[in-house]
Amino acid sequence: MKITEKIIKVSTEDTNNVQTLDLRQQALENTIVSFVEMHALDETPAVQESPMMQRYEERYEDALMAFDSAKSAIADKYIDEEMQKICSKWSLEYNTCELKCEVSEGFKNDDAAIKDVIITVSEEDAKKIHKLDIKQQALQNIVASFAEMHALDSTYAAQESTMMQRYEERYAEALTAFDTAKSELADKYISKEMQEVVAKWSLEYDSCELKCKVPADYEYKAE
Repeated sequence: MKITEKIIKVSTEDTNNVQTLDLRQQALENTIVSFVEMHALDETPAVQESPMMQRYEERYEDALMAFDSAKSAIADKYIDEEMQKICSKWSLEYNTCELKCEVSEGFKNDDAAIKDVIITVSEEDAKKIHKLDIKQQALQNIVASFAEMHALDSTYAAQESTMMQRYEERYAEALTAFDTAKSELADKYISKEMQEVVAKWSLEYDSCELKCKVPADYEYKAE
């Protein structure tokens, strides 16, 4: 399958908006990671659990969610429905205002036997899943950034510190909560019969659309 790059021009205003949100979430992540670094070898996770640190994490999650929503809005605005079907991934170049899509040519033929069935979920359920997703993403980013900073350490002291272990525990808890919520969402909106034929599904947070990939000859019956 041949991969080509399609370039779509994005307005300066939209580009600047996404870049601003990106820089904001990066700044908050860097602040948190720097703070964790300063207390990496503390004997207790007291600093991590302090009101100030919890507030920083809340602000980071809010910024990450705003950035995530802005990216979705850009995709919906500039990548048409047909292009989205064959765009495997995309990126926005802030300096040039260019949205670059990696397009898989031949995808339609390979995927001819598959179609999308769209199920609308409640706004409350979509927001719940989105928030849990952002929570686990935020903790994953903090853990990954800290691990990268200490990748060449000669000892495991930072990795095995109380601070780091607590972050890893929290990330595991957040990931479990996210996976559980996704399973519950599937059980709530996708019938057992349909679950047997769904190849995969995804949830569009902003539109509250649950997109299921099913065989082209499958007849969906809304309940």
